[in-house]
Amino acid sequence: MTVALVLISLFILISLLGKSPSLPASVASERILPDFAGPGSTIPVQIRMTQREKSEGIILREYFPKGWKIVQANPPTSSLDNVNGVARWIIKAGTDRDRVVYLVQVDPAAKVNSEVGFQGEIVASRKGNQSAVPVLGESTIAVAPVHWVDANGDKRIDDGEMLEGSFTIEDMAGVHIDWDDLEELWDAGRYAWDAQKHKFLPQPGSP
Repeated sequence: MTVALVLISLFILISLLGKSPSLPASVASERILPDFAGPGSTIPVQIRMTQREKSEGIILREYFPKGWKIVQANPPTSSLDNVNGVARWIIKAGTDRDRVVYLVQVDPAAKVNSEVGFQGEIVASRKGNQSAVPVLGESTIAVAPVHWVDANGDKRIDDGEMLEGSFTIEDMAGVHIDWDDLEELWDAGRYAWDAQKHKFLPQPGSP
């Protein structure tokens, strides 16, 4: 009996020693979302990535609300399911990339004054091992008749918000955001949401 216990103990010890130690995640990531999304409008999403150690490549998997559609992405998605709200990017080793950006169109039937969520994960391969870590940062957004640049939701795009919007557009290199439309709303002072056209319209002269 004692011999059997010794043999079992030795077997467990050898098994534990033979296992490769888990590796820390080689990539950290953070999602950046605007505060608001109007039904039928298009909003920018950024995934910023920080390489902690060299990896053999990563897969970014992003889950966005069902009924919403990714219309542009940089780099282009490796796999896109706009029905179920899943996008994947394969980023190979040696690629000097610190972010993935995409434009997603909000479901025109999205319920106003509701909140929806985003989730994601990065799978990295290093030294023959894989590690999966969640995408951190912002994960919820309010559905409201408010432009994505309008951070305080007061139906005005002020100078500070316009400046921040310009920084976002620079960060979203590789996808097209119409600066002229945004400038028109800024110049007007106020804007309104056209629910039928799913478009923000300038309201010049409004108090």
